[in-house]
Amino acid sequence: MSTSLYWEPVEPRRDLKSLDNGLKYIFGPRYWGHDGTCNGEEIHLTASEIPYLAGIKDGSVDKDIRRSVDILIKAIQQYGSVKIWLES
Repeated sequence: MSTSLYWEPVEPRRDLKSLDNGLKYIFGPRYWGHDGTCNGEEIHLTASEIPYLAGIKDGSVDKDIRRSVDILIKAIQQYGSVKIWLES
């Protein structure tokens, strides 16, 4: 079964925003302890994660992953924190 990676501001909303699927394989081991193909509980990302995200962006040649990381960084800067999760 396929999973998708989503994000939203930590404040309660349900307008789900999808990110590039390649990013779930990068986040999977770090945040959920698997390869990104299983579901994963909500993880809150704050400004402390921006250096990690910037490293992913700098280290990737995939424009979709770079765009998704930019979305997350800008959202963290705007909202203070965002949550991400994996869902089937």
